[in-house]
Amino acid sequence: MTFSTIIMGILFVTAGCALNQDIKYNINDIQESNNSRLRSYTLSIMEFSDSRRADLENNILFSHGKEAWLEDGTYCINSEKHYKKENVAKQIASKFVDHLNKKNIFKSVTLNNREQSDFYLTGNVYKFYGKQEFSHKSAIGSQFGLLGALATIGTKTKGSTEIIIKDLSIYDKNNNIIAMLDDINEVFNGDFRADAYCWHIYGTVNEKLKEAIEKEISHMEEKLSKIIERNYSKL
Repeated sequence: MTFSTIIMGILFVTAGCALNQDIKYNINDIQESNNSRLRSYTLSIMEFSDSRRADLENNILFSHGKEAWLEDGTYCINSEKHYKKENVAKQIASKFVDHLNKKNIFKSVTLNNREQSDFYLTGNVYKFYGKQEFSHKSAIGSQFGLLGALATIGTKTKGSTEIIIKDLSIYDKNNNIIAMLDDINEVFNGDFRADAYCWHIYGTVNEKLKEAIEKEISHMEEKLSKIIERNYSKL
């Protein structure tokens, strides 16, 4: 990372970042699959259902901003308030589309297009939650402008992420369920990069989603390849 890139990043954060956050991550480093058995088929990812409000632990994401008081102190959280361009469940489904297309497993992968696809995938988001201890060091540094931000650029605080996506099922074009995939249930605890304005937690959750999707796709590819090889010819 160049010094100019670091400076631009600091200016972006100290300026307050963007009010609306996207669920996104770098896909350039995703490796293409060596498995060609599914490349004759098309897949649609249907917009996922969203059951997060059924879990009381998620309520804080909907009722607070990105800085919130929890039982033992002030935390940065990926508040729903800043996911306003598109709903979270749809954005997560869209990341499956991007990730799968980058891996080149299927002929094509689209969003909400099951009528024109050989197979389609459904899912239900139960948790997409990140939190980390608020960095008072970064907050103090931010009061001294660019120099203060530079002095605290390596600051990290303890945090955790939890991503749960269930009911991941693949159907054929006749709406017959052909595969039920493993649930995504990923919990990570560690030291996360911190900032004075609680924006970095959004990027941290996105990166953990990338890891979770990569793992799920590996399972999907293996399971679906066997099923299609056994039961389907090119549709």
